[in-house]
Amino acid sequence: MVTNGTKAKQLASEMGSSLGDLEPLEADGTLGENKEGLLVIKTPSQVKPLMKAKIEKMVAKVNALRKDFYEEVVEETSKGSCKVSMASVQKSFAKSFQDHSPKGVWVEDESGEWTQKKKKSKAK
Repeated sequence: MVTNGTKAKQLASEMGSSLGDLEPLEADGTLGENKEGLLVIKTPSQVKPLMKAKIEKMVAKVNALRKDFYEEVVEETSKGSCKVSMASVQKSFAKSFQDHSPKGVWVEDESGEWTQKKKKSKAK
């Protein structure tokens, strides 16, 4: 599911620019990648109130970009004889985001179960 659309490339670039801010929050278990290809705050009660508002804003921005990107992929891919659904696009990208997320991030499987990617144990 690769798209050559200019808008999709722009959205992908914008999503990529947010990675630096998100990776530490994924690695410490604050954020999770759900089965729809969206970010969630997995441990909101453990986040300080001032940081929570900032994280919620970042997550909302990234999720809006992802939704726009998914819509663009569906539109671009469905122009030919191949028709794809939003659900299949989200599922595909959810798997990719989960696979490429750092250790420590929470991931939701297709059945709705959440697991945390194993962190490397520190050598003594």
